[in-house]
Amino acid sequence: MTTSDSSNDSTSGEGGFIDSAIEKGGDFVDNKTGNKYESQVDKGQDFLTDKYGNSKTADQSDQADKSSDHGN
Repeated sequence: MTTSDSSNDSTSGEGGFIDSAIEKGGDFVDNKTGNKYESQVDKGQDFLTDKYGNSKTADQSDQADKSSDHGN
């Protein structure tokens, strides 16, 4: 993943800020490690974006909360 992948994230409010921060963090790690762990970093970025990023809607959030509280 590169910062060019998230060029429109800054226009989507707080979710865009989070996506951008995740992207920049991953790019920083890739840069410091010479892309040695690029696939692992990308998996981590995808996980964080799915959990906290702009692509998460209110319905997904409610479903995730319900599924995590299944035993309570």
